[in-house]
Amino acid sequence: MQAAAPAVPRRAVIGAGLVALAIGLAAWAGLSGAALAPASTDYQFSRGTQLATGEEARMKADIARAAADDRLHLRVIGHSGTEGDAAANMRLSEDRAEAARGIALAAGLPASRIDWVGGVGGGDPLPRGDDMGDRAYQSGLARVTLIWRLQP
Repeated sequence: MQAAAPAVPRRAVIGAGLVALAIGLAAWAGLSGAALAPASTDYQFSRGTQLATGEEARMKADIARAAADDRLHLRVIGHSGTEGDAAANMRLSEDRAEAARGIALAAGLPASRIDWVGGVGGGDPLPRGDDMGDRAYQSGLARVTLIWRLQP
């Protein structure tokens, strides 16, 4: 006659199941949270509202890829340098944002998926490298940022 296997207490089975469920939910929340995190890309301007060489093509390609997913929505933020008249810098940054919005629409992104378009002037500068000259630094600030957010 074989000895009976020791019985596992019901509480232990339920407890192990709850722990497994909690771990699974935590993993799912972490993965979905990462998927919902916004992704941003900067595109440089050479002067005024003229994108630097190659930037318009890069922007159009990025927008075309994102336009294929109906859940992706766009925010457009224009930037300018930090020197000069603050009001003029604000207008320039807004014009850059509107230029990028026009490119997005021309690339096939529906207007309903563009959540916000605006400028921040020189109010959101990039970090400055120690070996970077003033002219190079200010040139790098002339940009537009596209932020893609997944709308579940």
